[in-house]
Amino acid sequence: MDIPDALVERFSDEISEVSEDEFRDFSKERKFIKSLLETLDDIYIRQGNSRLWTKTKYYDRSPQVGYYCEDTDDVEKMEFADLLFIIHHLEDTQLEQTRVSISQSKYTGEDANGEFDPCWDIRLDQYHLLEELPWFTPTRPDLSKCYYLTPNNNSFTTYSFASDSWLPFFDSTDAMRQRMTYRGQCSGSEDYDRDDTKVSGFNSAMGFLRLLVRGRRGEPLADNPVAAKFFKHVFEESKSFGRSSSPNVISDGGEPEGEPVEPAEGGNGFGIIQITVSKGRQPDFEGEGPPVFFDFDEQ
Repeated sequence: MDIPDALVERFSDEISEVSEDEFRDFSKERKFIKSLLETLDDIYIRQGNSRLWTKTKYYDRSPQVGYYCEDTDDVEKMEFADLLFIIHHLEDTQLEQTRVSISQSKYTGEDANGEFDPCWDIRLDQYHLLEELPWFTPTRPDLSKCYYLTPNNNSFTTYSFASDSWLPFFDSTDAMRQRMTYRGQCSGSEDYDRDDTKVSGFNSAMGFLRLLVRGRRGEPLADNPVAAKFFKHVFEESKSFGRSSSPNVISDGGEPEGEPVEPAEGGNGFGIIQITVSKGRQPDFEGEGPPVFFDFDEQ
């Protein structure tokens, strides 16, 4: 679906009003995830016969999976992702396409001398999970099923990098190989180095989000029914892997429940960003606000 340039530009303008302040001065990954969701929540843009709206949701715990690692000859248990992007394209009220992209967020700060070193520590077992996508079994929520995802688009799995000195940026796991020493091991860690004085273009958070809106990033779920089934099952069991601290309901069971889980118990949290672009005849949502589309059965 062709997305009007004017709609994309207005989306960029909407984000840029807050991004310069919101996307700086992070304390940890958790702050970045929450700031990103707050920035992208409840945007609604009308441009000619096109509409764009967003919904975000935050969970205190992230999904966790177990997978077999040849390097350790054991089953690893690993956080699957920090962010899930969902992009819906509708034309004349009909769902034309849904694309998804997952991202693992990493943060780095200043060194002991107060200087910023653009170097992020990457756990190789986690990188191996996202880059290779081996058979895995979700352990939080515990689905007791195995999944094997086979995306063709290398922007399906990304890392999102934050710091207190640069604006955030994204890099696909495939492209990251050029900037880190990776030998296929599942143990240890490796440094991801950026010697650029400025990250811009497609890698920047703004560039990445613009490409998501246009449908040029992420994996089409219609091409990967196993991925659609996996995400559907995860959200059917959303209560079991995290309490939501967001009023937005993207799936059943998404209302806030009790006190937030401390980061030590549940990782850095998990954020869902849903972007819907509608062109032509629009869905009827007068008085109720833009609807949430999250029906993987249609894919």
